Amino acid sequence: MPSYKKIDFLAVQNSLYQGHKLTSGGKDDPLLYKLIQAINYADEIEISVSFIQPSGLALLFDPLVDALARNVNIKILVSDYLYITSPVALRQLKTLADIS
Repeated sequence: MPSYKKIDFLAVQNSLYQGHKLTSGGKDDPLLYKLIQAINYADEIEISVSFIQPSGLALLFDPLVDALARNVNIKILVSDYLYITSPVALRQLKTLADIS
C-alpha cells in the first residue's frame, strides 16, 4: 500500500499555488517561470513530453542540475513523436543521468 505524505496546504498556497488556473503561456502567463519555480521546490520530478529540442532543454538544464545536487529524483519520458526529438537533446539529457 503506498504511503502518502500529509500536505501542508498553507505552505503550498504560499509557495507555488496560484489558484485553479490553466497556464496558457504567452507574455501574460509564462509557463517557464512556473516550471522553474516548481523544479526549484520539488523533491521529486516527473516530466513527460512528446519531443525535446536543445533550445527547450537549455531553458531547464541548470534548474534540473540544481535539483540533482539536492538529491531530487528526476524521471523524464521523451517520445519520438513525428521524429521531432533531437538526438543532440537526448545526449544532453544523458549527461544529467551521468551527473546523478
